[in-house]
Amino acid sequence: MDQRLLKAARSGEINVIKQLADAEGNILGGTTPQGNTALHMAARFGHENLVQEIIKRQPNLVLKSNLKGETPVHVAARAGHWKIALLFRDAVRGSTDVQVARIRDNYGNTPLHCAVRNDHYLVVWRLADKDREALEVVNNAGESPLSIAIDLKLAVTAEAIIGLNRSTLDYRGPNGQTPLHCAVIRRDLHIMRKMQIRKPKLVQMKDEKQRTPLHYAAALGESEIVKLLLEWDTSAAYHGDDNQQIPLHLAAENGQHLALKALKSAFAKRAINPKDVVDNAQFSYVELEKVVERGSKKSQEMARTISVMATLIATFTFTAAFTIPGGFKNEDPDEGMATLINKPAFQAFVITDTIAMTSSMTAAVIVFWSSSRRNSESFMDTLPFAIGLTWIALVAMALAFVTGLFVVLSNTLWLGIVVIGDSSSPA
Repeated sequence: MDQRLLKAARSGEINVIKQLADAEGNILGGTTPQGNTALHMAARFGHENLVQEIIKRQPNLVLKSNLKGETPVHVAARAGHWKIALLFRDAVRGSTDVQVARIRDNYGNTPLHCAVRNDHYLVVWRLADKDREALEVVNNAGESPLSIAIDLKLAVTAEAIIGLNRSTLDYRGPNGQTPLHCAVIRRDLHIMRKMQIRKPKLVQMKDEKQRTPLHYAAALGESEIVKLLLEWDTSAAYHGDDNQQIPLHLAAENGQHLALKALKSAFAKRAINPKDVVDNAQFSYVELEKVVERGSKKSQEMARTISVMATLIATFTFTAAFTIPGGFKNEDPDEGMATLINKPAFQAFVITDTIAMTSSMTAAVIVFWSSSRRNSESFMDTLPFAIGLTWIALVAMALAFVTGLFVVLSNTLWLGIVVIGDSSSPA
């Protein structure tokens, strides 16, 4: 491509383009090393007037592809210039059977795929409004515009697609997963609620492993999603996968206490007879209770581990608080005060040591209190908090060690750096 043309196309200098086109008739057909024409460049930078001028002079450039198979329509859609995308649509209307919203690049992506991937929902709305079936086109990777929107958690764009074409919810992705499977895995409650309104039967649909969306919600431990799906259709709790596992099994196996509680409540309500489990998943209510018990045993083992760890951390940090780095002053008027109290590293040691001790003590109290209660559900509710506090205590104890070591070695800086670097590096 002529460098004068390239510069003018990037900056939108329409008069320069006109002069060059008048002087050299074929100059607009030139391309960059990537195969882009002046129309690609004008579309990329959003020069609407320039796009109109080039189309008027050489309309065949609208469908000309670069080395990636991208037309100027792809470029405009990816950049979010919906008005330019509509100019391209109108330019080919009547003169060809091509639907610009369905043109594929080398990877099977249409302009709609490009727009969605960059969260330009206005481009999607405007471009697909006259060709809504284009939203059902799947690229070489098996992705539809809707599946990309769900994968990227672009709720507004996903909602726009569903609103334009409800049939996009019939999409089947990798492993035969529906859009609802994808939304559950991405933990997107907002778009799930939209699907509930548009296609209620999605909650019962299974993937290639014969798993419903509820199976994945249970395995992930997303209690809010589990509750939503159960409100949507209680019978989903009774569907077995190809291993004859129902969602309750997956929640128990993965130690998902809150999800397990929600699922167990669904059985307790007995909206459907637990003996009438669908798809030949032959589980009696007694057997289901055994699954819950196995989950409870795992929780008890975890509780014992947390209790021991929390007690040890509390012991270490309590001891460290009274054998502080640098010791205490022995002379009046500051007798009994910490020698290094004005050192920032010492202050950091005190703070992190305190956090470690209080967090570990709180975790130990929670485990002790919840274990003493007869209500197993209360125990499962509080255990995640104890686990979280123990992690905080571990991190704070490590920081206390590092800062305490640094404060006593600060006068020999190289030694402090070497020792701390060695202690903080993985084994």
